[in-house]
Amino acid sequence: MFSNVILNAVFLMLSLVTLADGYCFMSYAGPGLKDCVAPNEDHVEDGTRYTSYEECISCDCNNGFLNCCQMGITLVDLHPECKVVLDGPCWEKAVMKDNENEPCPYPHGGTGR
Repeated sequence: MFSNVILNAVFLMLSLVTLADGYCFMSYAGPGLKDCVAPNEDHVEDGTRYTSYEECISCDCNNGFLNCCQMGITLVDLHPECKVVLDGPCWEKAVMKDNENEPCPYPHGGTGR
């Protein structure tokens, strides 16, 4: 009984993770280099975070390795009474077509940018 509860909880968590698939990538500055180079050629110091709202990515520099993941989602499968509006540079939100101040109450999905 207890193991079924745990298995169901794990299955639910894994299911939720795939609702907004995104992408991550890594780059390497080169041998002997501790600092990193961002995709736009900005210098990123070792041990710091780099965020770009133009590219919608957040990165961490660690010993010359820059690990970046996307920020934000693109909404999909909206109900016909709903529409997408921007909610910041990298985020979208679903609202009612006839009233943008009212959130869309219907289920919808999202995918990584």
